[in-house]
Amino acid sequence: MLQLFRKARMWQKHPLKDRYDVVIVGGGVHGLSTAYYLVRIRTGEDIRTLGSGTAGSTNVGRALGASGFAVTFLGDAAKGALAALAARYFELGPWGAVLVILAVVAGQVWPVHLGFKGGKGLATAFGVILLLD
Repeated sequence: MLQLFRKARMWQKHPLKDRYDVVIVGGGVHGLSTAYYLVRIRTGEDIRTLGSGTAGSTNVGRALGASGFAVTFLGDAAKGALAALAARYFELGPWGAVLVILAVVAGQVWPVHLGFKGGKGLATAFGVILLLD
């Protein structure tokens, strides 16, 4: 399917033609859930079976306490900030940055490896907002 896009005339003129991989990596890498792995390492349980059933900072706070909340929130915010920095570094422009940011937040909310059941994306979006002009 990607070859169809490459053959299309508008794709050849598109500014992200050579940098679409940043968007794909943004969604894939940032789909790694800080909450899930932190709780899995510390207790051996799945965070989605505890508390509210979401893989987010608040639910980790319920399961592990304030330190678990802080580590999860900072980890998710760092993923968002990293996405914003990658968009700047690769000079994707405003629309490319929007795509990378949407990919990272979507990767947090619907992580493929967790069956599309993740967090709410607030901490990730917060990390993005910190680095926006």
